[in-house]
Amino acid sequence: MSLCVLTILSCALVLSSVVAAAQESPKQTDKKNIHERAQGLPYTCSQSDVAKYGNPVIFRRSDGLAFGVSTKQDVVRKNEPLVVNIWLLNESADNFYYGLCCESTFLDWIDVLDASGHRLPNSGEVKGSKRGIESVRVCTCSEAIHPHLPGFCGVIDSGTLNRPDTAYNLPPGKYSVTEAESGTPFSYKPGTSVTKSASLAIVVTD
Repeated sequence: MSLCVLTILSCALVLSSVVAAAQESPKQTDKKNIHERAQGLPYTCSQSDVAKYGNPVIFRRSDGLAFGVSTKQDVVRKNEPLVVNIWLLNESADNFYYGLCCESTFLDWIDVLDASGHRLPNSGEVKGSKRGIESVRVCTCSEAIHPHLPGFCGVIDSGTLNRPDTAYNLPPGKYSVTEAESGTPFSYKPGTSVTKSASLAIVVTD
C-alpha cells in the first residue's frame, strides 16, 4: 500500500512540474519577444552574427528589404581600425543576390555624418572631385555573387570605416553612420545636412 501511495505521489509531482513548466514557457517566450523587439530584430536574425559583429541598427524597410550597420567597437583611437558590418534583412519573397568587393562595396549602403549632421565625402568622392571625374571602383579582392534567401538576416559585407585611402578620413570627433539614400552613396553632396531614420553612433578619440 505504501508503495502505491509513493508511486501516486511521484506521478503527481512529475505532472505538477510539467504543468508549471508549461505555464512558465509563455512568460519566457514573452521575455524573449520583448528583448528581440527592443533590439529591432526579427527572430530570423543570426544570433551568431550578433555575437560576432555586434547588435545592428536596422535602417528603413523598402519592398521587403532592409539594410543595417553594426560594429563591435564604437569608440576607437584615431589610428585604430574601425570595422563596420553591413546587415541584410530579407523579408521579401525573393532571393537577394549580392557580391562584395573588399573594403569598397560596404560603402554603398552607408553615409557618415559629422557631429553637426553634415555628410562627409568618402575617399572615392574626394579623388573624383579632385580629378573632375566620377570615381571608378577597383577590387583588390572580391566574393562571388550568391543569393540570400527570403527570411535571411545577417552580415553580408564589412569594411574599415576610418581608412583614408579607401573609405573616410575621420579625425577625432563624434560621428553617425546612417543609411545611404536609396542605397546609393552619391545621392547627397558632401557638407549638406541630412536627416536619417536610424544611425549608429561612433566616437574617434586622440
